[in-house]
Amino acid sequence: MGRLVSIVEYREKRFMTGSAPDLRTIKKLIDECEIVGRKIGKKYYIEVDDYYRECSPIERDILHHG
Repeated sequence: MGRLVSIVEYREKRFMTGSAPDLRTIKKLIDECEIVGRKIGKKYYIEVDDYYRECSPIERDILHHG
């Protein structure tokens, strides 16, 4: 597992002002396994060391079927 950062910090450091996606979009990308992250409680975090990694089929099944 990579280092976790909040989606707010990720958005501020990854995108230029005015070009950053909405926080809801980032949450959706995590939920759909488009970027590597996790939800802890009610907060979302990005694994910054490997946010380009794709989910394996097993991870995708767990995420979508509980």
